[in-house]
Amino acid sequence: MNRLEQGDRGAFDMLYERYKNVVWKVVVWYLLDQQLAEDAAQETWVKIYQKPGTFNPQRGSFTNWVYSIAKNTCLKVLRAKGRTIPISSMPDHFDPEDPDDIVKKMDDEFDREHQRKELIRALNQLSELDRQIVALRLSDESDYHDIASLLKISESAARKRYSRALKKLYNILSDTKTGTNPWI
Repeated sequence: MNRLEQGDRGAFDMLYERYKNVVWKVVVWYLLDQQLAEDAAQETWVKIYQKPGTFNPQRGSFTNWVYSIAKNTCLKVLRAKGRTIPISSMPDHFDPEDPDDIVKKMDDEFDREHQRKELIRALNQLSELDRQIVALRLSDESDYHDIASLLKISESAARKRYSRALKKLYNILSDTKTGTNPWI
């Protein structure tokens, strides 16, 4: 961090390579929109580059600091958008190929898009704190100690809330007609 504070571009490049996936997972998870996520990721990295002195190791890990900056950037974007998140359709990346293969890819893409929309609907039914806990555990693979520290709750509360949130997601995503969950 000292090198970054002195404007060492190489130090920034190393941090970027090491933590770019953390930032990307956070912004995608919160914003659920490719363009908004790209903008928020860029804004997050600008903040990290401009204010490396705000990192305090006594307050938590570097990963948690990066996560906090990305999360707060996303929350700012969501507030600016009135907390409504447009669900953008995925772009069509098919090359001219065998027509049957293209139809299969389109069917697969439709199924994935449908599942993504169902997951978004289910996640939106969780509290903001529960969504954060699920995001940290699943997308960033944070341990309960880090989650507790970051969200200022006890470790046992983080465990319980995560377990309850997953059960709630499972129930929301379960097919009420058949009692099965198409996600497993």
